Amino acid sequence: MWTTTTVILSAICWIFFFPISITAWLMLVPLKLFFDTDILVSPYRLLIAILIPFLASIRSVKRKSLDFVGAVLAFLIGFVLTMSNYGFISMLLAFYYSSTKLTRFKQDIKSKQDMEAEKKPRSAANVVCNSLSAVICSFLYLIETGCRETSVDLSTSHSFTSSWLSIAVLGSISSVCADTWASEVGSAMRRDTTRLITTWKHVPAGTNGGITLIGILASLCGGLFMGVVFATTLAICSPQHIFQPSLVITGMICGLIGSLVDSIMGATLQYSGFHEEEKKVVSEPGPMVKHISGENILSNHSVNLFSSFVTTLVAPFIYYYLQNTGVFSTL
Repeated sequence: MWTTTTVILSAICWIFFFPISITAWLMLVPLKLFFDTDILVSPYRLLIAILIPFLASIRSVKRKSLDFVGAVLAFLIGFVLTMSNYGFISMLLAFYYSSTKLTRFKQDIKSKQDMEAEKKPRSAANVVCNSLSAVICSFLYLIETGCRETSVDLSTSHSFTSSWLSIAVLGSISSVCADTWASEVGSAMRRDTTRLITTWKHVPAGTNGGITLIGILASLCGGLFMGVVFATTLAICSPQHIFQPSLVITGMICGLIGSLVDSIMGATLQYSGFHEEEKKVVSEPGPMVKHISGENILSNHSVNLFSSFVTTLVAPFIYYYLQNTGVFSTL
């Protein structure tokens, strides 16, 4: 059933955004003929870049995964990533669908122990903070390389910049995916296994900065999953048709690093308290709230943004170091 929100979102896409995109594409035709350069993107790619993010945004609104503004931003972000590289949008969609499923994993248990775990649509702030670094790098990739897929190779100068940006996007999305997987899976397990990463003391499940063994394994799997998706998409869509296992390993490492950075910041710069009446973990001080850890400096969105930026910057150096030391010589 089409709600008012989905109708408005459809109108924004097909009455405003689609005609503007087609008009801009048609305006480039004379420039291509005059300068005799290939500056036109394929009309099929343009249609895919509009259709797939539109369908994903509509689905997210219907399933109440995102609010209206978040869905609009997700559509625009999906458009940029699809125009840049099919590998980027593949990772974003894989992250979105897998995280949505894991959010519902043992939802009844998580909602009983964490106030923020109660099911509600993700906001525009959540969308922006989880994807900002990936969008910036995707836009720079679009300017540098154009609308196409290329294999990753930091050993040659002609592909160094595009490869650097590709790995940066991989690192960013691997980080947010790994952190989401770790949070959703780890908090649903036994409560007595959660320890604060900075002091190693037992804390209630859902505490910012709390980690579990299964949560760490989940973060590794989340990063690994993003690496597999990215490497597979490039193997299918790039002219070289080469599957690069090195991207899988890099995604796994970046996922773990991003999750650990998020946990350290959560344990120190995010407030965690236990509400004595509700018997739940809360992220703000107040009456009947017993302090567990952290200072009330950053929000969860801010921590996600910072940790994704860290892995965005670190990911290319990880790949470059391992490549130069010969770790990837057989990969």
